[in-house]
Amino acid sequence: MQTDSIGNIRHDQPSWIVEGNGRIIAVDRFGTKRYDLPGYQIKGDRVYETDRYGSTRYHRPSFVIRDGR
Repeated sequence: MQTDSIGNIRHDQPSWIVEGNGRIIAVDRFGTKRYDLPGYQIKGDRVYETDRYGSTRYHRPSFVIRDGR
């Protein structure tokens, strides 16, 4: 869940869950999956945006997962 600067939970902001297949989906404050919002898919060391059907959008910018050290 998203929190503000002093730690209060922001119920008006979406939270995210990660499914076992690496798909990241937004959820509302009740835990309902929000497929109408963009999601993400973890593939290897990259995170790609997905559409509401779970199709990977390779033409959109991706993020690299790396060790922060």
